[in-house]
Amino acid sequence: MTVSIHQPHDKLFKLSMSNLAVAKEFFIAHLPADILGKMDLHSLKAEKQSFIDDAYKTTEADVVYSVKMGNLTAYLYLLCEQQTTVDPQLSFRLLIYTVRIMETHLRQHPKDPLPLVYPMVIYTGDEPWNAPLDIFPLFADSENLARELLLKPYQLLDVQRTSDDELRQQELSGLVAFVLKHRETANFEKFLKQFMPWVHSVELQDTSGAFLSRVVLKYLINCSPKGNKDLLVQEAEHYLSHELQGEIMTIAKQWKEEGMQQGMQQGEAASLKRLLQRRFGDLPFTYMQRIADANMETLLHWSEQIFDAKTLEDIFA
Repeated sequence: MTVSIHQPHDKLFKLSMSNLAVAKEFFIAHLPADILGKMDLHSLKAEKQSFIDDAYKTTEADVVYSVKMGNLTAYLYLLCEQQTTVDPQLSFRLLIYTVRIMETHLRQHPKDPLPLVYPMVIYTGDEPWNAPLDIFPLFADSENLARELLLKPYQLLDVQRTSDDELRQQELSGLVAFVLKHRETANFEKFLKQFMPWVHSVELQDTSGAFLSRVVLKYLINCSPKGNKDLLVQEAEHYLSHELQGEIMTIAKQWKEEGMQQGMQQGEAASLKRLLQRRFGDLPFTYMQRIADANMETLLHWSEQIFDAKTLEDIFA
């Protein structure tokens, strides 16, 4: 995405700092020595994209350079800040721009590791700069907590390696994790012996429990193979309330009707392919894809055209 330059000073900054010699001199003069020492300035390359939000394009200009740091690609992000007043939120916007640069790099090089991004701000305002240089002071009274939590390892709940007894200790959220853990179990009957009493207990708790029980049951019906669906419906009659049984039976009936319709449609598509191949030989991929995507009405219409059509194009016209 190429961004137009709105102001003469933006044009000065963009054109001058996009010049390799000017930028190289700037980086040598201003980058910390330990960072500069890790960079291969011979690999310095100006990138074409801008990452500024639309709301700030009249007051900011940016230039991005890629550079090699060992085997890694890094980016030097130069932002020229032209606002007449100091923006206290600039460190937050720089974080957004930094993430955008990383996202762009990964889209272009999906097999690469995450690139390093080093932001630098050129400020031209009259007032002394008094905004924070990182985002933590922006959390005000929660600054210390933010320093503890941000950019730290995320917490992981590995349900496959969590025992069922441990999941059972959380009546509601544990039920969700339990279903996700066993959704592809080979012994569905054994799973139901644990699941059904649990979901019935949740169903009777309160409105939240009634809602959750419906959610997990509908999930299982939608995701389970046919044999498991039938078994689930049977067990529902022994464990669940009459109201929830009725809902499950309705969902199961709808599933069977949709399954029959889908089976009929797949059969019609297979029949159409055989007839077309018998008359016209191998089918081009585009026609095979159209048959796969077509509904029953369209498939029947194409089948009727076979007897009079002289070419494939006549049928699919």
